[in-house]
Amino acid sequence: MMIPAIAIAAFVITSFLIFRVLSRPRARRQRLERFAGSPPSKPGIPVQIPLRYRLSSMIYSKRYIKLLPVPMALLTALASMTIARNFLMGALWGASTYMVAYLILSALRAKQIDKINSQLIDVVDSLVGSIKAGLSLPQAFQILAEEPSLSLSSEFMGVVNRIQLGSTVEQALEWLSSRIPIPDLKLVISVLLIYQDVGGDLSYMLEKTADALRYRIRLKREIRRSTAQTRLSAVIGVAIPFGLAFFIYNLNPGFLTPLYTTRLGLILLSLGLAMSVTGVMIIYKIVRGIEF
Repeated sequence: MMIPAIAIAAFVITSFLIFRVLSRPRARRQRLERFAGSPPSKPGIPVQIPLRYRLSSMIYSKRYIKLLPVPMALLTALASMTIARNFLMGALWGASTYMVAYLILSALRAKQIDKINSQLIDVVDSLVGSIKAGLSLPQAFQILAEEPSLSLSSEFMGVVNRIQLGSTVEQALEWLSSRIPIPDLKLVISVLLIYQDVGGDLSYMLEKTADALRYRIRLKREIRRSTAQTRLSAVIGVAIPFGLAFFIYNLNPGFLTPLYTTRLGLILLSLGLAMSVTGVMIIYKIVRGIEF
């Protein structure tokens, strides 16, 4: 009874510590300011941040993605040590759980970033049309914020809120850049900031930016096609041991019995799983580094 209680206590304590690290008074005030749109120099406005907004903020942040799997990994490690009474096996299962959760969250983040990148050209085209129609930048942002099919509509609503509550356009754009650290979006924001500083033909600048974004999208697709074989090799490398074990088990069920009935077999099985997950994670990091 003591070991499961210790595991649950460790999970609760770790989750609480991570929450405290991510929710310090200063960080909490900054998040409230970002959502409410108040300038950084003013106190945060006490509003309730919607769950959807907090979840979207988490998926963009690498910090959350690195810290969120920690409680799950610790709980898995403690549960494995409780069942097998072996520290090495618990450590292997905990590390494997962390890497799997990290890969899943990273894949979700990459999918969300790809979705935003695919809509950036529409965002720039909308800005160009609004500028040519004689609207100001805040009015153009308002149009984007009211677009329901746009993934960035809530983010531009935050930009509009900040401007309405007294922030400058530069401060609102810098907030957007810090909230969603995507290179393509930073390129668009840099163009808008340059226009705010030195002026010029904004519609022409945005049209050239849209051309650059289209070229970057084509280049990313070419790179993704080039790395498809590497991703496929990672999937095949992980699937082969499971397929081979399934084939051997159907031929001779007793041949694999020592693998999951003895302590040495369980340790070797855990080591193989950890090595497979580590290989997938290394390949994923290399491929994503090339693609971005």
